[in-house]
Amino acid sequence: MIYYAGPCPAKPGEVIGSCGPTTAGRMDAYTPMLLDNGLGCMIGKGARSKEVVDVMKRNTVVYLGAIGGAGALIAQSIKKKPKLSHMTIWVRRQSENLKLKISRQSCL
Repeated sequence: MIYYAGPCPAKPGEVIGSCGPTTAGRMDAYTPMLLDNGLGCMIGKGARSKEVVDVMKRNTVVYLGAIGGAGALIAQSIKKKPKLSHMTIWVRRQSENLKLKISRQSCL
């Protein structure tokens, strides 16, 4: 799973600062390759390109829409910040209890 996010610096004692979703479409040029290689779910904001939607259908992938402005709430579920130099793309492995809504179900 990939969470397209724009995190802020953490306050003292916090794992991460506000970690709000960002526009997933910025990564549409790379998404088909990721989906064809096993990525099964994405979390982000905004519409996806026709090419990405077609690849989502082919691979039975879901795109979960995170609500903009909920970065502080989402950050509460993050237990460990990944060590990346650029966190626009974040592979969700260390968070729990994220409440999400299916934004596009590819098998429909």
